[in-house]
Amino acid sequence: SERQLREAQEAGGVGAYTWFIRDDAWRSSPYLDRIFGIDEAYPRTLAGWTNLIAPHYRAKMQAYVAGLMATGQEFNLDYPIVRPADGQTRWVHGQGHLQYGADGQAIALVGIIQDITDRNQLEARLRQSETLLASAQRIARVGSWRWTAIGEDPFAFHGEYQHSQEVADIFGVSIAELDIPPERFLERFVHPEDRQRVMDVWTVFRSPGHPSLEITYRARRADGEWRTLREFATWDHGPEGELTGVA
Repeated sequence: SERQLREAQEAGGVGAYTWFIRDDAWRSSPYLDRIFGIDEAYPRTLAGWTNLIAPHYRAKMQAYVAGLMATGQEFNLDYPIVRPADGQTRWVHGQGHLQYGADGQAIALVGIIQDITDRNQLEARLRQSETLLASAQRIARVGSWRWTAIGEDPFAFHGEYQHSQEVADIFGVSIAELDIPPERFLERFVHPEDRQRVMDVWTVFRSPGHPSLEITYRARRADGEWRTLREFATWDHGPEGELTGVA
């Protein structure tokens, strides 16, 4: 029923629309009106919709819609709006597809719109946190790495490595040059007198019942300089307690 559809849209945080192209008029669901911050008197025309879009983004949107009409592609875009009700700038994600008449001409664009402002803000905060972490690592000369297990047996140590830029800077190499098997890492970077001890510590860590590792060893940078490094590692766990990797 219409009520069930409206409740489902509100639960999903989406509003629905239909743009009748030939009549230059669009119809919106009540929840979409809430997202846009408009009332029943708002002009539901192409010009009215364009005016909802943040001024700096209107030219890009007009070009996008023109391309959509020319190619028949689906509407799938994030864009900023300014709500008339309170002047707030919000980000929305729009999806839609064209419908065609018997003559093969587009007669309507039907789709949904979701307010993604909170998601965008969260992503921005995460990016900022990553930037701050990278800055802190550079200042403290601390790098981070992660190994993600592939396969059912994590102790077999089949997986993929990820290194922060600071780790690469500590060794004086690129991140790609660190993506090598442990044996080659020992040969290239670890002091010959420390290799067996490092290998023994890692062998113990890679067996059940050893949740963490701590070791100090001498490492050679790409420029030939020797540095003393201290390394810590712990096992990562999945939602059900399973071992998923090392960080």
